[in-house]
Amino acid sequence: MSDRFDVAARQAQGRPAVQDIQTYVQASHALGYAHPDLTAHDSQVRDWYDADAGLDLRVLDNDSAELLAAVRAIEEALWLQRAQVSQLAAAWAGPGADSATSYLQRHCDAAAEVARRVRAAADGYAALRDHLWQVIDDKTATTIAIDDRSQAQRSAWLAAAHSVITRAADS
Repeated sequence: MSDRFDVAARQAQGRPAVQDIQTYVQASHALGYAHPDLTAHDSQVRDWYDADAGLDLRVLDNDSAELLAAVRAIEEALWLQRAQVSQLAAAWAGPGADSATSYLQRHCDAAAEVARRVRAAADGYAALRDHLWQVIDDKTATTIAIDDRSQAQRSAWLAAAHSVITRAADS
């Protein structure tokens, strides 16, 4: 298994299987098989497999971590602010104190909402990262599993496919 979130490394694990499948499809196409999703051009299977090339899930992982660091900073500031509201209420009495305390409390409430929403964004980034990784991992595992089904016949099938492709190219 490749490093978590290393899309390029995980896709590389399935590339030999993709090459085998591409060879079978090319040979089938040379014999008359046609399917728009598989035979539009000679590298169609590889192109579908590599549709996620360049996807860097570590960026989402880093962004999620940065947002969580921001949440910690917001929550620390909020804790200090709430302590100041308590100190203000203990040190000052009267209508002015009530207004100031109410104002600061609303500020604390707004900061708490900001922290909640930034945390939700961080969680969303992490969930997206995990979902995309699962899609990449499943696609690669499925590709390898499909190719492994023909493991016993692989060398004969590939030789036959190469023969068909070579004959078609010579025609």
